[in-house]
Amino acid sequence: MTASTSPHSLDNELPFPGARATTPEALEWHRFERDRAQALTVVAVIALPIAAFGIIDFMVAKSDVRLAILWSVRGATLLALGALWYGLRAAPTRRLFERMIFTAQLIGVALAIASHVGRGPESLFITRFELVCVVVYYLMVPAHSRMQAVPAGLLSVASVSMVLFWHTNVSGPELVSHLVCFALANVLGLLVAQHKQATAAAEDAAWRALVRARDHLQQTVAELRALRGVVPICPQCHKVRDARNAWQQLEAYVAAQGDVEFSAILCPSCLVGEFGAVLSSKTVAG
Repeated sequence: MTASTSPHSLDNELPFPGARATTPEALEWHRFERDRAQALTVVAVIALPIAAFGIIDFMVAKSDVRLAILWSVRGATLLALGALWYGLRAAPTRRLFERMIFTAQLIGVALAIASHVGRGPESLFITRFELVCVVVYYLMVPAHSRMQAVPAGLLSVASVSMVLFWHTNVSGPELVSHLVCFALANVLGLLVAQHKQATAAAEDAAWRALVRARDHLQQTVAELRALRGVVPICPQCHKVRDARNAWQQLEAYVAAQGDVEFSAILCPSCLVGEFGAVLSSKTVAG
C-alpha cells in the first residue's frame, strides 16, 4: 500500500470540517497522512539551510582537512535527509513512519557532534541551528512523548557537552546562555507537542460526538418515516385524518397521495350478499 492510497474510502459524508471519512480507521489514516505531510515539509525545510551553510564551512574552516570533514558530514546529512524523505513518503504504517523518524533523529545527534568536531573548537555557530532542531524534534512525532523527548534531550545534552568540553574560550555568560536556551527549547517543544496532542484529542471527541449525532438523526428520520406510514382511520365511518387534521373519505385520501383512482366493483362475498337470491353460487364464483 502506498502513501497515496487508503484502506477506507474517503468519499463518505464529512463528519466535521477537515475530516475525510466517517470511520475511526479512516480518521486515523487521515491524521497519519497529515502528519506525513508535515514531516515531509520539515525535512525539506531543514535540508535547505544545511545545504546553504556549506558556504559558511568554507569561510570558517582553518584547513582543507577540516573543510573536507565539514563537507563530508554535510553531504552525508543531505543524503540521509533525502533517504528519510523518500522513506517517510512511502511508509505504509504509522509505526514504521515513527520508527524511521526516531532513528533519523538519533543519527542527527551523531551528525551534530561530528559538525562540532569538524568546525573546530573556536566556532559555536552550529549550536544555534541545534536549538531549532530541538523544537523540531518534538513536532516530528506528535503522538508519543517519549519518542519526542529522547532525541531532543540527547541533542541538548550533546550540544551543551560540546560547549563545555570541546569548544574553547567559552565564557561563563555564554555557557549559562546555552544552558538556558536549550532548556527553554525543550520546554517550548513540550508545550507545542502537548498542544498538538490536546488538539487531536479534542478533534477526536468532536468527531465522535458528531458521528453519534448523525446516527441519532438518521434513527430519528427512520422513525419519522415509519410514523408517516401510519394512517389514522375511523373504525366506524372509515374516514381518514390527513396531515392537516382534516377528515376525508378513504378513497379521497388515497387518491390525494398519488395517481390512484377507484373503480366500483363488488367482491364475491358482497355480490352473494346482495344478489344471492338471484344468482347461484357457481355463477358468482365464476
